[in-house]
Amino acid sequence: MANNRINKYIGAIALGAVLVAVPSCTDTWDDHYNYDPAQGTTLTLWDVIKDNPNFSRFVNIAKKAKYYKDNTHEVSTYTYEDILKGSQVNTIWIPDNSALTEEEYQKWSNVGR
Repeated sequence: MANNRINKYIGAIALGAVLVAVPSCTDTWDDHYNYDPAQGTTLTLWDVIKDNPNFSRFVNIAKKAKYYKDNTHEVSTYTYEDILKGSQVNTIWIPDNSALTEEEYQKWSNVGR
């Protein structure tokens, strides 16, 4: 008898959880592809990065580093700057200037040449 009562409580809790969870589900995954500048900033990720003096080394490297490593692509001169200037959503981790020694910075600065 006690098991039946416990089962009813568990069932009621589970049903309540489902009723709360189902209406809160929305399909917003592709909303960022339909960006409307009227609803927010018109700055690109690149605009935010290049204006921060703590990221100047990263900015210089991203301007030179080629996105494609070969010349078989239609736009073989595409750099990481071009990617970050685009409207596509990106997530990146940027090292600040103190994260690279001068030697490392010089090495990475020559990557795109």
